Amino acid sequence: MHESSSVSIELTDAIVTAMVQAAVDAARVGHPPIAITVVDAGGHVLAKRRMDGVAYIANDVSRRKASTANAGRMQTRGFATIATIDAQVGADLAKNGPNP
Repeated sequence: MHESSSVSIELTDAIVTAMVQAAVDAARVGHPPIAITVVDAGGHVLAKRRMDGVAYIANDVSRRKASTANAGRMQTRGFATIATIDAQVGADLAKNGPNP
């Protein structure tokens, strides 16, 4: 049986500010500007930041992405992997039909 463990970190103002700044700094190094949302364990928004040049709708997308990652207890990049796998499975089913 697999046991999962989680680490609980108190998200103080200083930690949240550092998280947002780290995301902004990372985006400025060879990446397009982004919208950032930090949520707590209950999914409540603690901070939001939309960099210059980012569409307004990105605020909502960022909040939903953060809340989904929180609910799934995984990093958002994990959802990209799942979506890629699901897309390939869907394409295979469409092409070949279900395998008994």
